[in-house]
Amino acid sequence: MTGLWSLKLTLVMILLLKSNAASSQSQVFEKLDWTEIRPAAIHAESILADEPMGRPVVDVSTNEIWITGKSFLWRWSLTDGSLVRLEQPVARTESFNLIHVKSGVLIGVDKKSAWILKGEKQTWRKLDGSFPAACIPLGASPLPYDNSHRVYFMNNCGIFLVLVDPGQLLKSTGSDLEVQGGQSKLFAGLEHDGAVLTTKDHQLLKLLMDGPRVRQSEVYRAKSKLKGVVRSGKYFIAWSSQALIFFDEKLRRKQVIPVLGSRKIDSFGASADRHVLAFADGAIEVMDITTRRKQASGKGEYSPNFIDVFPDGELIVLSSEAGIPRVFKLSAGIRVTPAQ
Repeated sequence: MTGLWSLKLTLVMILLLKSNAASSQSQVFEKLDWTEIRPAAIHAESILADEPMGRPVVDVSTNEIWITGKSFLWRWSLTDGSLVRLEQPVARTESFNLIHVKSGVLIGVDKKSAWILKGEKQTWRKLDGSFPAACIPLGASPLPYDNSHRVYFMNNCGIFLVLVDPGQLLKSTGSDLEVQGGQSKLFAGLEHDGAVLTTKDHQLLKLLMDGPRVRQSEVYRAKSKLKGVVRSGKYFIAWSSQALIFFDEKLRRKQVIPVLGSRKIDSFGASADRHVLAFADGAIEVMDITTRRKQASGKGEYSPNFIDVFPDGELIVLSSEAGIPRVFKLSAGIRVTPAQ
C-alpha cells in the first residue's frame, strides 16, 4: 500500500469516525471557509423563468455549467460570469436531457431520438437510429468513457452508443443493465475503455466497451445499497449511507470505513486531492488530502443530491435534481467572477 493511499485512508478515518459532539468537531475541523459563486441576478431570473429544469451538466474542462430548462439550454461560465442561451431541438414536453458536453460538442436525448450540436452557431441534428419501439426512455445518464468520437449513456432501455462521426445512435449488446429510478450519478471512469457503476442490487460492476458491445462483471457486492461511485486519482470510492468503500486502480477492495453513530451520507464527491461529503443532517465536510486540512459546515445548511469537484479541488458544485446549482470556491485558483 502506497504512502499516499495510507494517508487518504487515515484522513477519511478521522473524518468519519470523529465524535458528533460540537466540542470534538471544533478540535478536529475548521469552520468551512468557502465563497458561493452565484449567477448575476438578471441571469438567475432568466434561468428560473424557464422552469422546470433538468439536472445540470458540469463541464470541468471549460469551467462551465449547462442547465436544461423547459425551452432552452443555458451555459453559465464560471470564469467570466456570462450566460448564453441556446435553443433545444425539441420542446421540454419531449423530456429532452443533455448528456454530453465536451470540446464544443453537445449531445442530448428525448423520448425517441438522440441529437447532436457542434458549435454554438450550428443547429441541432437528429442522429440516425432510435430507441426500441417497445421502450419509452426516461432520462439518461452518461457513462464516463473518455473518447471524443464515442459517447455511451444508459437509460431505462439499456446502454447506448453515440458515434459522433458520422452521427449514429446504436443499442449496445452484451449487457442487460438499465438506469434505476432516482439514481443518475452512478459511474466512475476507467482508463482503458470502461466504466464502474453501482446497481440497485448492491453491486459494483465493471463495464468494458468495445464498440457497441459491452462486457460486464461484478467487482463487489455490498451489504446495503450503494449510492454511487467516484474516482479519486488512481482510486475508486463507492459509498452507501453508512460507509465509504475504497478500491485500488485494479478494483481490489482495500477498506470499508463506516460512519459511526446516527449520521448518514447523502452524497459524496472527490477529486484527486479533495473529498467532499454531504450528510443527511445538512452538513458538508471537506477534506484536503494534500494539506490534511479538514473543514465542516453547520447542520441544516445544504442538501445536494450530487457533488462535482473540479480537478484542482478548488471549485465544488452542489446540485439537486432540478434548479440552479450552487457553486463554491475554496481557495485561490482560476479566476471566478461573482455576481454583481
